[in-house]
Amino acid sequence: MFRSLLAAFSRSTLIMRASAYARILAAAALCLTLSAVAASAAADQGGRRVALVIGNGAYEHAPKLPNPPKDAAAIAAKLKDLGFDVVLGLDLSMPKFGETMREFSRRVAGADVGLMFYAGHGLQVDGSNYLIPVDAEIEASSDLQFQAVKLDTLLDVIEQNSKVSIILLDACRNNPLSRSLTRSTNPPAGLAPQNITSGSYIAFATAPGNVAYDGDAQNSPFTAALLKNIGRENVDIRLMMADVRADVYSATDQKQLPWENNSLIGRFYFREGATPETQDAVNKKALAERDAFNKARAAGTPKALEDFLEQYPDGLFSGIAHDTLQALAKGKTEPAATLDDVFWETVRDSVMSDDFQLYLDSFPNGTHRDLAQARIDSLKQAAAIQGYVMEDGQTLSSRESLRQAAMAKVNELPVMFVQYGLIALGFPIADPSGIVDTQTRRAIRAYQASIGATQTGDLTPRQTVDLVLAAAAAGDQHAETAIGVMTASGIGFDQNDQVARMWLTRAADRGNKYAQANLAVLYRDGRGGDKDVEKARSLLKSAVAQGLPDAEPLLRDLGG
Repeated sequence: MFRSLLAAFSRSTLIMRASAYARILAAAALCLTLSAVAASAAADQGGRRVALVIGNGAYEHAPKLPNPPKDAAAIAAKLKDLGFDVVLGLDLSMPKFGETMREFSRRVAGADVGLMFYAGHGLQVDGSNYLIPVDAEIEASSDLQFQAVKLDTLLDVIEQNSKVSIILLDACRNNPLSRSLTRSTNPPAGLAPQNITSGSYIAFATAPGNVAYDGDAQNSPFTAALLKNIGRENVDIRLMMADVRADVYSATDQKQLPWENNSLIGRFYFREGATPETQDAVNKKALAERDAFNKARAAGTPKALEDFLEQYPDGLFSGIAHDTLQALAKGKTEPAATLDDVFWETVRDSVMSDDFQLYLDSFPNGTHRDLAQARIDSLKQAAAIQGYVMEDGQTLSSRESLRQAAMAKVNELPVMFVQYGLIALGFPIADPSGIVDTQTRRAIRAYQASIGATQTGDLTPRQTVDLVLAAAAAGDQHAETAIGVMTASGIGFDQNDQVARMWLTRAADRGNKYAQANLAVLYRDGRGGDKDVEKARSLLKSAVAQGLPDAEPLLRDLGG
């Protein structure tokens, strides 16, 4: 979950979109994602929608499939209800396939949205995918040119004629025809990965190279899940498909897991509902409540918190406010850990002198400066002793190997973390887009010059860790979130959920939606401390309200 949020962060612009922890991290990473910026051909515009829906089951030279015609008919009816102009084809021979494609090509020209749903036999040969008409009799790969439809051809029709392209393929069933098209005794199953252009989205019923199930019910597992989820109001297709994936995985006893390839710009909704408030208005309310809560907590008195709860009785921070109020009443409040303390907890068990030197550089008058210097001295002495044994019974060399393995994962960090770290340290980047562009490399070289390193424009893993840590020590909330994700995921540091909670709490308390989502995961699972589902729910509500869609499925799972 953390890693999926991490991927999100790297896909969009910080709000930052702030969407799940820069896709739960980005997760590594725990939960981070940033919301995509709508372009001129934005996916969230409705406009004219045209769909091609095909279901082939009555095969003459391959096993018959009972469900595809029923799947296609049900999907066609649902799409019509959602405002699509639908071209429907059932049990199409090769000539009928061509006629149906021509009709669709005529209707989709200039459409805002072009969609294709296909259920039936499909196969891959030499990395290309083919959809099989019911009369196909294929004995050699050369027959494919005349008796099958290359998926690339259909994609070209849709992508060239519509602003947004949606492809849904329930065509990964085991197909014995493929055995005659390869010299291998084990021909590849299912379909191959499929490339798409910008503004497109493609979903397979199962992962490339795997086989999907036709199912014994009225519809296949994939189509049944689509029908269940496709009509939900104001649910972006990526979130909808996350639920489809979960439904299929459950319905097939974890044997089938749908796969997707996404290059949409903006959001796409099959059904847009009434939105009484714009997202900007929702964000402003959330920020106003966050500011009010911060003031009440800073005051540190029961009266301030009671006034806050009177104003926001069911607000995003009401759960945390109640907890704080109860702690005050019981005299259990403790001062929050200082930045100095949190930094020290992150490096205190390190076997790398550079970590302690960075602490001394960041906190020259820090509480733990004497300990840090002592650790540097002891590590120098230990390095001179072959087979030196640490306090936990491990040798110094084995501990160093573990840390180096964690450092090797640093390239998994979203570029945006590095960009915001550079900004926090005074090396400006106008557009932290998540891409290592010329401006980013210039800032990296300036940072490398400031630390006396060779100005390559590419950070080493050690430099990346030092940069993000230094930005966190400067109080940058994005860097704090990054360190939380890194320590929770074992990226750059030894895995430590308790330390992750400390960093994420600092950023979450200041309203960072990515930190809130990732911290919620820790509370939900009881990682690094007590399990607290109510606090997790409260944090996720805040993240969702601030525009973090990747937190929505987590909140739904908790009944929020």
